Amino acid sequence: MDNNVKTDISEDQRFKGICGLIHNFAVAFKIGILILLVVLFLINLTDTLSVIYMSDIFKAAFILYYSAVFFIVAGYVEQIFGRLRKAETPFMYDIADKMKGLGYVLGSGGIIGGAAFSIFQLFIEDLSDEWFEFSLIAGFVLMVVGLIVTAFALIFEHGCKLQRESDETL
Repeated sequence: MDNNVKTDISEDQRFKGICGLIHNFAVAFKIGILILLVVLFLINLTDTLSVIYMSDIFKAAFILYYSAVFFIVAGYVEQIFGRLRKAETPFMYDIADKMKGLGYVLGSGGIIGGAAFSIFQLFIEDLSDEWFEFSLIAGFVLMVVGLIVTAFALIFEHGCKLQRESDETL
């Protein structure tokens, strides 16, 4: 019987360790995005003193938009896994709400980005078709990932309800 308790504690520690690792990765990712944005800003600042092409503005806007989306995503991941590593149970409503927010950011970020950059591409003549395809693919992938995360959030929310009912019956 002691082996089962020891195994449960070990699995719990591994779960919290992985949650802590993902939390730290999200923090590092946010810092990396901020550094990338500063570097890109400084590079583009020097380029603005020369001739500016619409395709360069498009590419900068594309990178800025998706960097902002991923910065917000990293913030949600940081909050979710920061909470999970400290929680007694993963089935908590605030975690499910953060997961839904993450899904909504990914889904709407993909839809808005894919649509906007596809429309912008129609008005920019010196931009290759590869950017059009890439913006559609990026938007579609983010939308699908957002839908999957939202579905998991709803499953998590149902788990929260079952956890609460279980706690109330005890």
